[in-house]
Parts: sequence; structure tokens; C-alpha cells
Amino acid sequence: MIQEAPASIGGSSSHSPWTTFENSMPSREYNLDRDKILGRKNPMTAGVANSTYAGNIPFSDSRLSPIYADLTGLPPMLIQVGGYEIFLDEGIELLKKAAADDIDVTLTVYPFMSHDFAIIVPELDESVKSFAEIKSFVNSRMN
Repeated sequence: MIQEAPASIGGSSSHSPWTTFENSMPSREYNLDRDKILGRKNPMTAGVANSTYAGNIPFSDSRLSPIYADLTGLPPMLIQVGGYEIFLDEGIELLKKAAADDIDVTLTVYPFMSHDFAIIVPELDESVKSFAEIKSFVNSRMN
């Protein structure tokens, strides 16, 4: 995907990442009724399952689905996902892919949380914890 990450980039944080356009991840089905943000009741969910973003590009192409990309050379990664979100397994697969490509990677699963739970600050305690984790991650990588 890249030759080498610029030295000025100390890390990346991904929250509820959509890492493949393919629909083969089990959490897309088993969390469909539990994800209160991007679950069955949200009309936008159909766009995830039947994405037109790809045009004629295969869903497994790394330009659309980074879990198929060569991540070698990327800086450390923090991945956060909710235990009830449809992209849960994608966060787990991104962790596996990054680790296989020798990236320093951390995955945090916030139990019972739906897609993009972190944006519900300050009303949701898990959201506050998510931002505290991101802050700690960023601060640990500052020169």
C-alpha cells in the first residue's frame, strides 16, 4: 500500500473501521440487531452491504479493503471497536493483518457498544474512556 510511512507520523488511530467492502465478516450479521447506530434499523446499512462506492473495482482490492493491503512500514496503530457493532470482526481482522505485517498494533473492544460510540461525548462513559485512550496513545508517541 505504501513504501514507508513518513517519519513525522507517530501513529494512527482507527475507530470503528470499515476495513473490507466484502460482506463475509460474521459480525455484520450477528451484530445487525445489536448495533444501534449502523444496525438493521438504519436505512444507511443497506449501503454497507450493497456498496456502490466501488464501481467496477473488486471488493477485495486493497484500495477498498485495507485488510488485503501490505501494511508494512505503517506507524503504530490503535484500533477501537464496539462489541455490538457490525464492524467488530473487521477491527479484529485489521489487528491480525497489521500484526502479521509487523506493525505495533493495539485493539480495544468496548463491550456492548455500537458503531461510532466514541462520538457520544460526554454523555457516554465509554466514549470518554475511548478519548482518554486515544489521548494516551497520541501522547506516548510524541517526541
